[in-house]
Amino acid sequence: SRRCVARGAGIEERIDMEPRQPRKKGISPGELLIVLAIIAITAVVVLLNFASTHSRSNEAALEESVSLLREALDLYREDHGWYPCDPEKDWNRLGDAETFKNQLTGYTNAHGEPSETRTRDFRFGPYLSSWPVEPISGSAEVTIDRTNRRIFDRMADHVSVGPGSGGWHYEPRSGNICANLGNEYPVEYAHY
Repeated sequence: SRRCVARGAGIEERIDMEPRQPRKKGISPGELLIVLAIIAITAVVVLLNFASTHSRSNEAALEESVSLLREALDLYREDHGWYPCDPEKDWNRLGDAETFKNQLTGYTNAHGEPSETRTRDFRFGPYLSSWPVEPISGSAEVTIDRTNRRIFDRMADHVSVGPGSGGWHYEPRSGNICANLGNEYPVEYAHY
């Protein structure tokens, strides 16, 4: 061992100095745990932020799709005097879902019969360029309820507490349409 004298501010102090031990290369288990904890916390924050952003983006897409559908239904009613699938007046009075989609994405005649081509008789529409997928569940299915004629809030309340199947819920007597998500999703999704 060596002795050293440290001088400072007029004070002498003797310090015993041991030769330095060479440090082992690598990281200790404690340092590794700290690094892993930092990585895990960062990953959780990023995933939560991504999930929140993804959810907000789906909500915006849902609002946009519902708005497009409502506008298409109103334009159909403006041209025909009733909504598609009206059980008393429309050509698709039985409420076939595929025919309903074709009525909004293709051309229709005065009775509501759909056609892929525009002619002198099939002069109405198309009201949508394509049938929208409901963005929360990813379904394009539509449930047509020809028996009820509810104001929108009552229909949406009913749909939001039901089992839901994804896609859309449509009432031709009122022309109301909403996401058919049921009780597994926030109630407000049905009210967009």
